Amino acid sequence: MPIQYIHDELLSLVFFMVDGKLTVSDLVRHHYSTSGNIDYHPGLRLIYDITRAEIEFSLEDLYTNHSITEQEFEQRGYLLPVAIISNNSVATLVSKTIHLFGSRLPLKLAAFSTLADALSWLNMATELSEVEQLQKKLAIMDKNK
Repeated sequence: MPIQYIHDELLSLVFFMVDGKLTVSDLVRHHYSTSGNIDYHPGLRLIYDITRAEIEFSLEDLYTNHSITEQEFEQRGYLLPVAIISNNSVATLVSKTIHLFGSRLPLKLAAFSTLADALSWLNMATELSEVEQLQKKLAIMDKNK
């Protein structure tokens, strides 16, 4: 599951591009493994573009990762908004299922079919062109691998 990302400090945004097979556990592990390279802080927003990923979803993944995210919340004490861009209805199902676990998770997560909708939810609608440039850079980085 290759994941490329760009951290734009001026936009206070980390944009992840996911390709290949993806499980909920893979996504959560990657999210927390980047914390050594990215300064997660209040106000930071995250976008995961999984339009090129194949999602494998199980309730067991959600239950396992729920305890991990609760522990992380206890350490951080704030919520990070995470927008998922997907053309797959499974991402929407994951998003809705996570909300059933309660609002004390260390992230706010929602799934969208377009970048514009994701940015609107993140209160970044006016930064659409800048974020589209980040998305293009990631696509170029992926081609050059």
